[in-house]
Amino acid sequence: MTTFCQTLFTMTAAASVAALAVMILRLLLKKAPRWITCALWLVVFLRMVCPVSLDLPVSLMPASITSGAAAERVIPTTITPTVPETTPAQSAPAAAEEAEPAAAAPAANPEPASPGLDRNDFLFAVWVMGVAWMVLWGAVSYLRLRRRIADAVRLEGNLYETDQIDTPFVCGFFRPRIYLPVGLDPTDRKYVVLHEQAHIRRKDHLTKPLAYLALCLHWFNPVLWLAFRLFCRDVEGACDQAVIRDFDREKTTGYAAALLHLGRRRTLPQAVPLAFGEENAKRRVKGVLTYKKPAFWVLLAAVILCVAAGVLLLANQDTETRFEGVEISEICFNTVPFCWSESDPTNYGWLCDVTVPEDLQRDLISLLNQYPHEDYTATTLLIYRPENEGRTTALIAGLTTELSLNTSDQSTRYLLRKQEDGSMFLERIRPDGDEAVYLPDLAETPEYQSWEASLEAYLITDAWDRICALSAGSAQDTEALTAILDALYIQDQSLAGPCALEVSSGTLTIRPEWDTAPETIQLQRENYLDWASRLICQLAADVDAVTWIYPNGVTWTATDNGSEITQEDFLAHFPLTLARENAL
Repeated sequence: MTTFCQTLFTMTAAASVAALAVMILRLLLKKAPRWITCALWLVVFLRMVCPVSLDLPVSLMPASITSGAAAERVIPTTITPTVPETTPAQSAPAAAEEAEPAAAAPAANPEPASPGLDRNDFLFAVWVMGVAWMVLWGAVSYLRLRRRIADAVRLEGNLYETDQIDTPFVCGFFRPRIYLPVGLDPTDRKYVVLHEQAHIRRKDHLTKPLAYLALCLHWFNPVLWLAFRLFCRDVEGACDQAVIRDFDREKTTGYAAALLHLGRRRTLPQAVPLAFGEENAKRRVKGVLTYKKPAFWVLLAAVILCVAAGVLLLANQDTETRFEGVEISEICFNTVPFCWSESDPTNYGWLCDVTVPEDLQRDLISLLNQYPHEDYTATTLLIYRPENEGRTTALIAGLTTELSLNTSDQSTRYLLRKQEDGSMFLERIRPDGDEAVYLPDLAETPEYQSWEASLEAYLITDAWDRICALSAGSAQDTEALTAILDALYIQDQSLAGPCALEVSSGTLTIRPEWDTAPETIQLQRENYLDWASRLICQLAADVDAVTWIYPNGVTWTATDNGSEITQEDFLAHFPLTLARENAL
């Protein structure tokens, strides 16, 4: 229920912001036709009923609301601990020792359900009861009215008359009818029929009940109650203006007189009916008598303003690819670190550099945007440890994961790093210097753990299926062979660099364009390439051997030894498996 409550809160908060904006625009558009403000209320309605929206670089809707961050603060995700909390600095044995008594506790003294979970269930139950009451109240009111007018006499078309009512109105959703009280003054009756016919032409008999149903979902929000009230007022105002648009002064006065004769008050907003005299009769009379057809430029300016405001209120700010106001072009996962020089541990590289899928990129950026990370400290650390107070720690061994957030113009980039003890930090790299911020609890949050599991599934679990799907039907299919090399990360700079391919007599010749790999990983690299060569032979038809020819003269050939490489063998040799064992 927590997710549902958070979504509902996000929707009602966004709808409230949109409603307040429309209320302000109503004041600025006093001279504009009321149908324009009626159209603006559609934005509020969509915010009330639709949990998703379009994304734009600019929006009038606060990102803290649309991202769900505000909802998470008001309705936090409940986590029921099963063991005492530990800090990243605690050792694994210590955590295990503390976990033992906690594990035994439930058997002797079961703990009650989490208070947070009970609270969310309670809020959901209250919301359901409120919605049920609102819907029931509207339905009963409508059915009682239908019973009163069941014996109405048809006069002509959709016009009916009955002595059970004292005010005219429109009733009916799919076949709307106009109901008139018996003995209505003929002069007033003419204007009443025009007014109710205008309601039907404008489909108000449908939009008003829909607005009421949307209000049922947000019955707890006073801002939206006010919005519904103002919407009903604008509907009547727009209908009045539609009727008197081409009236002369005499007819306009007669219409205003009919409003005064049949005016009435309501204590609560209702979905039905659309009554001629509802809303504030004096206000409507004043609006009718002072109405002037707006000039074309006023109408054009109002339409442009409302369309722009409507789009910006309906859109969410596109924060999925922006972090700290910077557009992130791609996120790369770096794993299996090595040093190019044993004497200079700051000169390091990565065995594999993998581009994270776009959906996971957006998820990570959204997570980082919500996680507090303001306290940057100037640093040149490879590994950021708070206890060092900014002093350099020159050991790459403590670093197991690095996520690189690259930007289009490279003016700023970010490195999200995870250490052996599970602690994380974020480094911001700029031309004028680097900064880092410690993220002590990020790795422990359910959101990051879920994201990490999804990344692991992509990198490891799904890798075998992706490789098998790239099988080359022919040795001459160099495009498929190149895709296989890319999937095996053979053309990654740390393995072989860009490669040229040649196929002849069942032998695939691969010519890397350079060979600058350090001696410390030379053997590890060649062992992997030897195994990868046999896999290429298995995946590519008519390829029996793979020959490597480096610019420095190093040459060796790997042949298909006839043994099939299985999924288990693949995962045992695939370099990204190290991400599961050491990094993730």
